[in-house]
Amino acid sequence: MTDVEGTCEYVLDPDDPETWGGEEGDACYVARNQLNEDGVWTCPHDAESGDQFCIFHLDPDQKNNSDVVDALVDSLATSANSVQPTQQLRKREFIGARFGRLEFDEELPDFVTDETVYFTHSSVEGRVDLSDIQFTTISPDLSGAIVTNDLDIRTTFGAGITLTGAVVNGEVRSTRASFDGDVDCSHAVFRGDADFSHASFHGIADFSGASFCELADFSQSTFNGNAYIGDTEFRATSTFHRSRFEQLLDGSGAEFTGDANFKNTTFAAVGFKGAVFHDAARFRRSEFSGEANFEGVTFGADLYFNEVDCGSDVHFDTATFKSDAIFSDTTFTSAATFDRSSFEDTARFATRQLIMPDYRMFGGEISFRAVEFYDGVDFRDLVLDRADFSDADVTGGTFTGTNLREADFEAALLSRATLFGADLRGAKLSGAVLGDVRVDDETLFLGHPTADRDASPHTVAAIRSSPTCVYDPDYEADTDHTDIGKAKSMYRALEEIGNRAARARLQARCFVRRQDLQTHEYRTAASGPEHSLEQRVIAGARWSRAKIARATILYGESPWRVFGATAVVVLLCALLYPIAGIRTGGTVVSYGTTETVIGTLFDSLYFSVVTFTTLGYGDVQPIAFSRVVATVETIAGSALLALLVFVFGRRATR
Repeated sequence: MTDVEGTCEYVLDPDDPETWGGEEGDACYVARNQLNEDGVWTCPHDAESGDQFCIFHLDPDQKNNSDVVDALVDSLATSANSVQPTQQLRKREFIGARFGRLEFDEELPDFVTDETVYFTHSSVEGRVDLSDIQFTTISPDLSGAIVTNDLDIRTTFGAGITLTGAVVNGEVRSTRASFDGDVDCSHAVFRGDADFSHASFHGIADFSGASFCELADFSQSTFNGNAYIGDTEFRATSTFHRSRFEQLLDGSGAEFTGDANFKNTTFAAVGFKGAVFHDAARFRRSEFSGEANFEGVTFGADLYFNEVDCGSDVHFDTATFKSDAIFSDTTFTSAATFDRSSFEDTARFATRQLIMPDYRMFGGEISFRAVEFYDGVDFRDLVLDRADFSDADVTGGTFTGTNLREADFEAALLSRATLFGADLRGAKLSGAVLGDVRVDDETLFLGHPTADRDASPHTVAAIRSSPTCVYDPDYEADTDHTDIGKAKSMYRALEEIGNRAARARLQARCFVRRQDLQTHEYRTAASGPEHSLEQRVIAGARWSRAKIARATILYGESPWRVFGATAVVVLLCALLYPIAGIRTGGTVVSYGTTETVIGTLFDSLYFSVVTFTTLGYGDVQPIAFSRVVATVETIAGSALLALLVFVFGRRATR
């Protein structure tokens, strides 16, 4: 660095912020290879006659702008014509320069190819106007520069531009600019409006850590390379309306204080992990062809994510939605996960299905695991089969007409949820809180999702059907979720729902199925070699009692079973009485004493009915063994008649 030394006495010491206009703790952007052996940068230009500084480091009021531009062009020409690498670099260094304004009256010649011109830590009291210059081969480096007025860069930068750490107090005008190389505006501060609309970024566009104090306008711009706005502050409105991001947009940790407009924007891949949107975030009608990561994002105001087309995975895990979150008519072609997110206001996922009858919002994995919907959520008319709502708080949610087949609601809160017409066949509801859920006759809980079922209960198929829940061993398909304990718990919860909603059929089915599972457990305990003899005997007795209860009264749910048992007892006893005989009018009636069997059976049936009902007319008396049969029938008749009254009373109380 000592091969080219000018007579200008300006010295920049990275350790002394006063030499480059910084403050304690500020970053110095002068590269190490630009410092000499003493660790400082010395000006390579000659001092003006009779002065200690060159024309670039003189106070702006001591020089003419045209002379400064001429000197700059001459220095660039010297750099281009030099064969010494050191001189080529040094003559392009205008570090710490002080300009009244930086404007060019004519086109700069292409002195060098793909080289950087360093205006690092320079200051411009007026405006910087590069709009009429085509920087096809020169890349201006304004790192750490301070521009007191406007910065106009509406031009073509073939080798990119660097504004790292620069401070622009006026407006930035970059409308329709073309940046063929990389653009580095990291940690820059734009105190006025920053207009990058209709710009073309063909290389990397790095705005990470920057601060936009006023409007940041990137609308209808094209980003062909990666774009970085991570940890960037947008203190006012920011708009990327109708922009295109052909590669990654990384907005991790960005903070949007004002309205953030990404409507009709196309994203190849995007990451906003940990970003904060204080005002409305608008993504309406945008398109995400690659993965979209919104993990841990805070949406302080409304989120408009409606009519969005997502071609790949979208993740809103651990996000916080403090106001309305609108996802209506959005298409999630692949996975959509909202695990452990928090919706503090209304969440809307409803669709315009009447207009788009074949529309399907979710096409891949759907996960709302441990999500909290504080103010309800609208999922009406959606297809949410196999969705994961485990441990979620869906209190007050609307699922009218929603397909929830094989969804997971284990340990979820569904209190006051509306399930009119919802299909929950195959859904896992163990441990779910279903208090005050609203259901109707079209709400389906039991059976396999693919089974065709008549909606009307007044069909033979409906009467003969015995649908079960997904935990039941008799579930209509192979499943890894068989668990008798969970099945009994789910049936118990559905019984309560059926009771509150006057769904007697649902209540009865779940009660019977729960008793069947209890009977199954008795049988397992009775036949289990691991149990003691006492345990097996008691379990066997309980199993026998339960089987009799099922056969005779269906655990108290079927009066027709009582009628059937009554008919069996009466007919059986009628067949037994003629064996020993019965006496009627002084004549013994038996199979061997009468001429016709029909007459014998008629008299025997009459006596059986009278005995069963305990009427006791006295015109017929049993003899011999028939007395034992009559005694047993009387006891059975009293018991069955009492059970019939019990069953009718049980059903009437519903």
